[in-house]
Amino acid sequence: MKPKALIIAIHPAPYQDLTFAEVARRGNIQLLVRYLFEANDNQPYLSTGCSFHYDSEVIHEPKSRYPGSHDFGQIGELIAREGVEVVIICAYVHGTTRRAWLHCKLRGTPIVLAIDSERKSRRPAWKKVAKSLLLPVIGKTFSAVWAPGRLGREY
Repeated sequence: MKPKALIIAIHPAPYQDLTFAEVARRGNIQLLVRYLFEANDNQPYLSTGCSFHYDSEVIHEPKSRYPGSHDFGQIGELIAREGVEVVIICAYVHGTTRRAWLHCKLRGTPIVLAIDSERKSRRPAWKKVAKSLLLPVIGKTFSAVWAPGRLGREY
């Protein structure tokens, strides 16, 4: 039986879609991709370039009291239901992905962090400083870190 890997991503994006499709095509693992949302409000065009040649699903109904977030129980149920050997988290800054990280840490499930960030973002200076201080600390809690693409590795 092939090992199962669950990818939790915020929304479909063409640059991730190509990678996910290639991993699924190779057939070494059973790849499950679960998107938290159908599209990014600021970039609705992202999902139009996706092929979805892999097991994918969009979680449409967040149950959290905070709009746009999925609660700890819901994300934990998803991870437990899929019975995966590893969870790959894309977009660590989202509340739901932080809940997934906590769920996995509490249960000893290996976690891979996919670092996918804008190099020249227009974030306020305090957010950039906070991220630069927090990322090395958070990074030590993951089993591995994956930086897809040349720009991601440079970042």
